[in-house]
Amino acid sequence: MTVKEFLAQGTTLNAAIDAKLEQLAELKALALTSKSFLSAAGGNERRSKVEATVEKIYQTEEEINGMIDRYVDTKKEISQLLDKLEDNTVRSVMELHYLSGIKWEEVAERCYLSLRTVHNIHKKALALLEQERMIA
Repeated sequence: MTVKEFLAQGTTLNAAIDAKLEQLAELKALALTSKSFLSAAGGNERRSKVEATVEKIYQTEEEINGMIDRYVDTKKEISQLLDKLEDNTVRSVMELHYLSGIKWEEVAERCYLSLRTVHNIHKKALALLEQERMIA
């Protein structure tokens, strides 16, 4: 795995968590509006549908919790890698993008740099981090 791929894991996990949260919200909305949920008192068949829906909600919540744990661990690892960058500007650029999820254009604005400079810093940082990983 390249350094860039390693750093991008946080963004990828965050997007996956957001997608799961949307699925969970849809499941809960569906369960609350479902006739089988509203009239669960009648019949075993309806109860089993309610139980299946509740179980699916529970499983999705467990998946999300596991993903969040991985996300927190991954961000910690990314942070530890970025801490190896000695130049404050370079580290700030990388942290804003990879830890805060800010797009390059906004990183440039926040750091009072041109977009081209930010991209050059990014390229330089990736090379330094790749070299650091080879040594470590």
